[in-house]
Amino acid sequence: MWWPFNKKEPVMEISKESHEKDPVTLLLQELAGKLNIMELYIDDAIDMIAKTIAKSEFRVIKSMNGKLDYEKKVAYYRLNIRPNANETGFVFWRKVIRKLFMEDEALIVILNDSSMYLADSFSKGNEVIMEKTFRNVCIETNGDYLHLNKTFKTKEVIYLENRNEKVRKLIQKFNEMMGEMFSVAMKSYRNSNLSKYKMQFPGSTAIKDHKTGKVIDTNEYLESIKQKFNSDDVEILMQSAGMQFDEFKNSLKSGDDFTKFVDIMMNVTAFAFDIPVDVFIGKTTEKSNAMNDFITFAIEPVMEIIEDGLNATGVEITDYLNGERIEINRTRIKHYDVLDVANGLDKLYAIGFSYNSLMDLIGMNRVDEPWADEHHITKNYTEYTNTKGGDS
Repeated sequence: MWWPFNKKEPVMEISKESHEKDPVTLLLQELAGKLNIMELYIDDAIDMIAKTIAKSEFRVIKSMNGKLDYEKKVAYYRLNIRPNANETGFVFWRKVIRKLFMEDEALIVILNDSSMYLADSFSKGNEVIMEKTFRNVCIETNGDYLHLNKTFKTKEVIYLENRNEKVRKLIQKFNEMMGEMFSVAMKSYRNSNLSKYKMQFPGSTAIKDHKTGKVIDTNEYLESIKQKFNSDDVEILMQSAGMQFDEFKNSLKSGDDFTKFVDIMMNVTAFAFDIPVDVFIGKTTEKSNAMNDFITFAIEPVMEIIEDGLNATGVEITDYLNGERIEINRTRIKHYDVLDVANGLDKLYAIGFSYNSLMDLIGMNRVDEPWADEHHITKNYTEYTNTKGGDS
């Protein structure tokens, strides 16, 4: 096995913003200033998948002494504990999965000391039949960027691709539309909560500037009124003789439309990432199958992408066909209460599962004793033999 990890007019309207704003308007202004809803939900969906996989155990299965067993050496350490000098395994794989979703691909380079680094940027060759090459690789460590002059081949890197069209279109569409949507929503709420006034001019009355005495037209006078309304310390508004000035009574708009908009976005995001809505909003119950669906449709495909990338680089073809491989331990995704699954474990032990294999299933530590790897079958289960029945 080749392990790269071991390598080194008369009626006009003017408006004045109301000094009293309802809570929904204040909330909208705060969200518009600090949050991008698209990023909020997509980031949450990616983070759910990334954190779930990042806490899993990467196993290195190798042929040792004529049988397959788990190897805990350099490769295991790099995959799980410290991929490089600056990152833990959890942080590293979380970054890899986020990049895999946001950019449809991720490149991991292995340097001479067997350290694994996620490429911040790179250029990919156009080879179709020949082995693909990767150039201009740049890695980021603690805010500093390191540019690698080496040209890497496919066998020297871990290249991951995630061609999820639903996610790609979601990210692209929301990037294009979200700014406009928020702008429209803010204008709608702002206009609905403004105080509106009606100003009526008698046709024969000349309008004069109260400071200069100069005759001005209606547009100029209207602008002067607007400026006074926009001043926070205005308490008295001058009104010309014969002019009628009334305020429109306006009811504040509720936040129901905005809430519905957020709910729709949440459901669309969950659909794109194949995450059950109950899991996405955190309303699963003990009897719900949503968590199993989450693992099956959202987690498993990403795990397979990572496993394929690791095995394609780290394991030779003949070794892989003989059972050697790198795999992600799925059992750590879900929490198992030993007491709840005790009867099931007993049944599995009775049909030949070893003690250590059961410990692997529930994510507990193996026992380094010969008996823990022995297989037993209860006396009720006998070897199948082909015997004749009925008339001879």
